[in-house]
Amino acid sequence: MKTIFFNGIIALLGVLSANRVCAQQTFEKYYSGFAGSPSSVGLCVKPTSDGGFTVLGSLYYGADLGFLMINVSASGDTLKTARYDGSGTSFCTGEGGNIIVTGAKEGNMLMMKLDVDFNPIWVNFPGMSYATGTSACKLSDNGNCFVGKFSLHQYWYKYLYVVKTDDDGHIIWERYFGGAGDDPDAQSVKETPDGGMLLCGSFKMKNDGSVNLGVMKISASGDSLWMKNYCRTDQSRGYVILPANPDGYFLIGTDQPDRGPIELYLVRINEVGDTLWTRHYPGIKDVQALGATRTSDGGYAIAATREIDSLNGPDLFLIRLNEHGDTLWTRPIGGPGTQSGRSIQQTTDGGFIVTGYGKRDDMSGSAIYLVKTDSLGNYTPYSIDNKTVILPDVRIFPNPSNGIFRILVSGHADKIEVSDMRGNTIKSLVYKPESEAGYTLNLEMIPAGIYLLRVYSQEGISVNKIIKIHGL
Repeated sequence: MKTIFFNGIIALLGVLSANRVCAQQTFEKYYSGFAGSPSSVGLCVKPTSDGGFTVLGSLYYGADLGFLMINVSASGDTLKTARYDGSGTSFCTGEGGNIIVTGAKEGNMLMMKLDVDFNPIWVNFPGMSYATGTSACKLSDNGNCFVGKFSLHQYWYKYLYVVKTDDDGHIIWERYFGGAGDDPDAQSVKETPDGGMLLCGSFKMKNDGSVNLGVMKISASGDSLWMKNYCRTDQSRGYVILPANPDGYFLIGTDQPDRGPIELYLVRINEVGDTLWTRHYPGIKDVQALGATRTSDGGYAIAATREIDSLNGPDLFLIRLNEHGDTLWTRPIGGPGTQSGRSIQQTTDGGFIVTGYGKRDDMSGSAIYLVKTDSLGNYTPYSIDNKTVILPDVRIFPNPSNGIFRILVSGHADKIEVSDMRGNTIKSLVYKPESEAGYTLNLEMIPAGIYLLRVYSQEGISVNKIIKIHGL
């Protein structure tokens, strides 16, 4: 049973504002069935320039089955997907909508740049072994910063690992920090006005098992300038760092007073890391995962997953704060089953998009969970009629093309269908791969423009965008 933590005034405002916000498009969807994986989870979501969303998800079944990028429309319909080997953990976007991804592959930190159609532009692996990337950011000089951790041995303590590349993926410098027993875990990175970087995460400061929410400042050349911790208890952890208004930063994490329930914990710091104020929220207990974003009015929105009990599983809450950390409202998200949030962003219409994992009673494993709310946290609940299923790798190349497209489907497909953006069917045919290279689709006789390619199989329908150039 979900408990609603918001006061009567905010509830009344939500009712009175219903007519104003009802025009905002909302949905709740589960994405599953990709590459035969029974379990998947959404780790990061970003809005796209056309009003849709890009999601990074992880696939697993006892062992890692890779990761995928999904592009969905403003209504949550799948437009394209791509799967990659390794494990992706986070991504950021750069100029022209290009995507910078980090994670791990074969024991090395993964650094990868994709174009807007998810085609790799470059892939690089820095030299440290047993390494994984946890966060990435685009820099003002058009370079990239990748943050993660590495170890000299698979089972030894970890070191903090930071790599800077140029826009083409060439390594400019790489640094590691920490020592035996420190076991740092940076989860978020932000560039500072002087070209340096702030790393936020959890740092083991002592040999007594305590873990502290901490921030490290490094220069543009990778030198360590300072490191500070913000521990209210001996079990404080950092997840996200965000710019504050008008300056300084906002740290979002958790702590565990007296080793009891894990609580949401926020810290406001200035540009040199001094604490300005702290807030804790005992109403949201046993917090398991966090995502946070800054809002257009200078406040913040947090997606917090809390464990209610072993039977009900985690519940997802959307928490809206002003710039001082005061709670404006809190909304429970999700229906029967389990929902969890890992990443949240504000959308152009003032609403919010959240991804994580979800599992309903009719599902054998977890699915990538995506919910779009209005500006007050309201949304259209999931129903069987709006279920979206992701098919195994549908790859289209070249795309754009002058009319000759190669279609490659990893897995079974019954037929393919091409339609215009109004839904008018232009071509429908049985999918029969000519070879391992796939099927040749000839659209030379249709006008230039954007079209939708639907691939039908027993699992459902995958919708992919294709672009025809040099048409009639």
